[in-house]
Amino acid sequence: MRLSIIIPLLSESVSVERCLAAALRAVGPDCELILVDGGLSGIATRMVERSPERRDKVVLLRCTEQRRFWTLMRMGVERARGRYILFASIHEWIEPANIPLLVVETEALGADALQARKMRKIRRLSVKEQQPQLPLHEAVDGDMLREMAGLSGEERLITPCYTDKIWRKDLLAEALRLDFTGSWGTGEILNFHYFRFARSVAFTDTVVANSRWSAANNTYSYRRLEDVRRVYEVKMLVMQGAAEGLTLELRAHLVEYIRCLIFRLGWTREAVLFYLRPQLADRFWLNAGIDSPLEDLVDEAMRNHKKNSFKNLLKLLTV
Repeated sequence: MRLSIIIPLLSESVSVERCLAAALRAVGPDCELILVDGGLSGIATRMVERSPERRDKVVLLRCTEQRRFWTLMRMGVERARGRYILFASIHEWIEPANIPLLVVETEALGADALQARKMRKIRRLSVKEQQPQLPLHEAVDGDMLREMAGLSGEERLITPCYTDKIWRKDLLAEALRLDFTGSWGTGEILNFHYFRFARSVAFTDTVVANSRWSAANNTYSYRRLEDVRRVYEVKMLVMQGAAEGLTLELRAHLVEYIRCLIFRLGWTREAVLFYLRPQLADRFWLNAGIDSPLEDLVDEAMRNHKKNSFKNLLKLLTV
């Protein structure tokens, strides 16, 4: 088995049907497709079980506890038999003809991970995403790899997104077995903890997936907490008359940041408390009006996530 395509599904979405259909077309005789259903309702699981054709081709895993992307990815990797792994976003669909080429290229380069390109559509116009200064068709390692992995936001050359990379399973599995200690960065590229082990990454100009420009796609464009702080230091200096509104805005950003650490990056509650407590001890936060105990902010982030999960489910049921 050369490749395992894993679809981690954290919440219900009408996009899962198209993603699943495209992945099934991409699966060859030496590939497998694994759906890890972490949705509250299990709709995706029933979608597969009711189709005899899909039942035969899709490996179904159901996650009902510790519903985080970290958990879903770990379950998929532990079940996977392929030498390489490709995670597929439910908001994107895989280009089937290009997948075998990417596997061959990854093997030829001996890279730990190969990153391809995506095609996004604005209405009917296709736009290939451009990433500047990429050394195509050769492996990147050492200091250059660490520099690429450390960049943030739109300038980041190595994206921590879904359907644009093929990973070596053995190193990825080792990374996913790690326990969080709370001392890890601030939600940058290390969301898989993969680059702690990777020695090399290669890039190709091949399009691996398509997606709608307007799709509600989580791009994992996290900023460091330090960057958020700097922005609001300036805002509060030049907009002193809007201090109360800025405090509410900053608090909302902080709570969302905590929510992403827990439910997107898979950090445990203990890890978040361990990491953020010294960060929030700086007097900036108190002077900015953020005086709530960290435990209360974490509880608020968890409540917000639960509310959003139910809202997404209701949207799905009313479509």
